[in-house]
Amino acid sequence: MKNGACKDCEYLDLPAAEYICPLGFWSLKYVIERHSVKKIDISAADFALQSEPVKGRDKLQLFREILYAAASRMDKVQKDGSKRVYDELEDASQKNIVRVYNWDDWAKSIENYDPSLLVLLPHTQKGGDHNLPLMEIGDDSWLYDVYLNKVYVKKSDKAIPILILFGCQTFDWSIPFKNFATQFKQYGAAIVISTLTKILGRHAAPVTETLIKNLVDASKKGLSLGDAILQTRRNAFREGIPMALTIVADGDADWQLTGN
Repeated sequence: MKNGACKDCEYLDLPAAEYICPLGFWSLKYVIERHSVKKIDISAADFALQSEPVKGRDKLQLFREILYAAASRMDKVQKDGSKRVYDELEDASQKNIVRVYNWDDWAKSIENYDPSLLVLLPHTQKGGDHNLPLMEIGDDSWLYDVYLNKVYVKKSDKAIPILILFGCQTFDWSIPFKNFATQFKQYGAAIVISTLTKILGRHAAPVTETLIKNLVDASKKGLSLGDAILQTRRNAFREGIPMALTIVADGDADWQLTGN
């Protein structure tokens, strides 16, 4: 499982219907690219560009500056979960990390620090007069999906940050073209790592920790983002967290990772 291959498996010759091998799942064997499309308003510009890796410009400096926020309620289901993620990020970035607790400070930090990695562990739900999707960080700081725009993603067109978005219902297919993961991608994130389904709050922190470790390892070895995500699924699944199978990356998996 760790390396995505069977070695001397005693069940290989038995009828497939009697056993389910986890390596039968593509998400544990292959790097899978996922691309979502959502029309955005470019009426104020002549054209729009989307960051994709090309020869000579295929590397992302991952840990130059990190911006991090989490919903306070996450610590109610996973003791010190948000702090554990912070500590992991602090080590990975050599303390080049800013943590915020509301959306105003998130947008200001995008402008002031131009971060290379965005990490969000929010709570999401529908609410308000029109029952629209909204996302919470900190303690009762909410952002409606209709107000999400470029200021919450990057400072300039040259910036190409990666976003980790793990939280309850961050990628909800019951809301066509209105999910946060796709919107963050459309407003300039190089790639958005999220989940396809609702997940348990207590799983968000440990899976994020596992992902960060694999991103650090990939940046040291010059591996791709897709390789890091694939290894995260394998490691988290081995640790008994089935939600690992739902981790997806919206965007090109060929980005090569570098550290600070």
